[in-house]
Amino acid sequence: MGPGSDRTNTSQQQRRRLWDSEEDENEFQDYPASGDSVQHNTPRASRAAHLQLDRTPTASSTTSRSDQSDKTRSSRSPTKRIRGLEVARNRSLVLQIDRADPRMPTALKNELAQLRQCSRGDKVIPPYLRDELTSQRGSDETLYDITDAAFASKEDELAMATAGFPLVTMQAVRNISSEAKECYNHGHAEASWNMLVHWPLLAIALGRNEQQPQDPTQPRVHAMPCTMARLSGDARGNKMVDFCLYIEPADGCDKKRIDGLRAQRPSENINHTDYTPLRARPILLSAESKKPGEQLAEAHLQLAVWQDRQLRLLESDIAHERRADTMIAFLPSLVIQGHEWWFTAATRHEGTTILWTQQHIGSTSTPLGIFQILHGLRHIACWASTTYWPWYCKHVLRASMAPTMMIDSNT
Repeated sequence: MGPGSDRTNTSQQQRRRLWDSEEDENEFQDYPASGDSVQHNTPRASRAAHLQLDRTPTASSTTSRSDQSDKTRSSRSPTKRIRGLEVARNRSLVLQIDRADPRMPTALKNELAQLRQCSRGDKVIPPYLRDELTSQRGSDETLYDITDAAFASKEDELAMATAGFPLVTMQAVRNISSEAKECYNHGHAEASWNMLVHWPLLAIALGRNEQQPQDPTQPRVHAMPCTMARLSGDARGNKMVDFCLYIEPADGCDKKRIDGLRAQRPSENINHTDYTPLRARPILLSAESKKPGEQLAEAHLQLAVWQDRQLRLLESDIAHERRADTMIAFLPSLVIQGHEWWFTAATRHEGTTILWTQQHIGSTSTPLGIFQILHGLRHIACWASTTYWPWYCKHVLRASMAPTMMIDSNT
């Protein structure tokens, strides 16, 4: 091989490095916040802010480059891609939860304190199961770690019942435990975990209460599998999250206000995704699942990108108020890795999105761990009712009052 060939190879390597460098930069540039743009008929932010969010390229001009970009992205490790987010125009950080960090909002610290109690197994089992579990503890080794401290008080249970949660049975908990053991011991794929364990657990936590008919005049919290959801304007993109909790608005003024906001957007979608089932249902929590021991950094990356888009859309919606303190303090999310369920949350600080990771909630490896997860999910749903939905109505939908929600899952 002659000198000319060496020069050719060197030139190709230089071009490849230059191309990869450009892709590293471009991968984390602005995407449109909702559909084709967020330029509403009634201005909510400066035109410059909308233009910054509206960077959707045309399909005809970018097909070949998108193909190459997809290949380049898939070849980079999640760690490198997270590093790219740190220096992107829309900057995002993935940080360990640190209560001493001044960037962490007080509201998030308070939520973490509540979930910390849940992760210890304190007051997570409904009191109506006390007699049944007490009689079984001596003969059932899986109940070894259930103590009196694990049972909620009747006052706590009354609060949960008021929220419309269904009764939990030990048979349902044992079914989840059995399916989780099957998935773990036999190396099931992520899709099997989602179908056999994660979704049934969400349904038990937030399912319909047959003893309490649903009131169509009240908004409700539902859960939904959404593995097909993509970021708005990024239909070729990778899967971002597996599940979400969303708000089903009440019949009447809630739906009219949401439809009014949708009508101002080219995408006709209330969220940062074009996924049709969520077009008129505000997302309040997103969850990403992985197999045991795999791809934790990838899960953090996906949530960081996904929730950054959601937070920037919300900022755009309330930009007319011109006050930073009107922004919601945090958006909750979940990372599910096999048995283990972790709470994470995204916040905004001086134009940067921070994904705080991660507070353990519970594990499907034991019945107590399943009760911890059930209680944690219901606690987050109650937060949505008392905090997120009133904020959303007041600042995003421009409503001064928001009715309290009922809780449900889309089963």
